[in-house]
Amino acid sequence: MTTTSTATAASSFREMLPRVYELKAMVSDPSHPDACFQDFEDGLEKYKTKLQAFVKLERQLAVLADDAWSDLKERAAIHLISQTRGQGRGWQPLFDVFSEARGFWLPREHRLHRHSLHQTHQGQDA
Repeated sequence: MTTTSTATAASSFREMLPRVYELKAMVSDPSHPDACFQDFEDGLEKYKTKLQAFVKLERQLAVLADDAWSDLKERAAIHLISQTRGQGRGWQPLFDVFSEARGFWLPREHRLHRHSLHQTHQGQDA
């Protein structure tokens, strides 16, 4: 991949994943062997499933209110350089923090889905 295409891909991913990129910018030492987001753009470009997973994560993070997002970022920041990779836990502590965002996202999605079904059924009764 050329430098120009890498920069274009990074810009595109940055627009698609703004909160994920906020976290990426918080990595204190990106060259650390246990730092999160190493070769991030290359991985997103090469592996469709990786991109899909981060798009899903971004949707979950995007619904957080500013204060909830600030709190989650603060708690996630301590895990951006893994302390548990040597113990076989990899990024589990970081993704445990991300999982908390689902507590905000899933009920909202469920309500929207139920609302849509309710409207569909009402429309069929008319």
